[in-house]
Amino acid sequence: MSKLRKNIFSFAIAACLLGLGLILVGLASGGLQDLVRSSAASTKMTKQEETYDNIHSLNLELSNRSVIIEESPDDKVHLTYYQGDGKTTEKISTKAENGSLYIMESRFFININSGLRSLLSLINGELERTQQITLSLPKGRNLEQVKANLANGSLSINDLTIQQLNADLSNGSIELSQSQIESGNIESANGSIELVQTSLTDTQISLSNGSITSDKLTLKGNINMSSGNGSIALHLTEETYKAISLDLQTDLGDIEVPKDMQTSHDQEDFIGDRVIHTNEQAQAKLTARTNTGSIEISY
Repeated sequence: MSKLRKNIFSFAIAACLLGLGLILVGLASGGLQDLVRSSAASTKMTKQEETYDNIHSLNLELSNRSVIIEESPDDKVHLTYYQGDGKTTEKISTKAENGSLYIMESRFFININSGLRSLLSLINGELERTQQITLSLPKGRNLEQVKANLANGSLSINDLTIQQLNADLSNGSIELSQSQIESGNIESANGSIELVQTSLTDTQISLSNGSITSDKLTLKGNINMSSGNGSIALHLTEETYKAISLDLQTDLGDIEVPKDMQTSHDQEDFIGDRVIHTNEQAQAKLTARTNTGSIEISY
């Protein structure tokens, strides 16, 4: 029996070495470039550009796309994306109705060919470009509501005021830059959140696996942040720092706040910590929790 196992093991090693040798030969002879060219030829992604006059709300239901919302060069709303053929890639459908723009994608599917094409597109630098949806809004335009459900993709919002933001990402990061959220509920199963010169009011952020970071963040009202596996590092504006109450807790990690902040500690065990800062004139209350990760507040 042991001899049989030895023979099988030897055969497996030989097969692996042979496969590796064939791969190296293919690479040396330009086989990878041929695959990339073949993939580009067989996968048709057509650039689509659409223009709208008046949009006040946005609904995103996407399975394998990233979204960028940015400033428009004129007074129109511009939408740019790459359309798939529905066979090897998902198709995008759009609809504008009563001031609401709906951007949807067919249910996410994977097969061997599409997976290979995605890998080759990534090698060729095309995947990120063709899987990106860009929505450009006129400067100063506000949105009443944004609903974003993304299965596999990131969300980037730049220079925009949103009255109500609901974002649910399964696998992707979120970036808010120079934006103002009046009310929000943001969730991500796997991905980080970056807040740059942004204002949050009455917002809840919940991450299963990822970190929350900020630069010059303004907070108002009740703010709740949590991360199951990741840190929270918030750089606040001086105005926010002077008018905030804090309730910070970590099960496994450290909590760091500025030395001039008066706090009380409620440490239930030696590996976790809880820090409370009370401000009677507070304009914002931040409640932050991490299971595994540190919490840092600075200004």
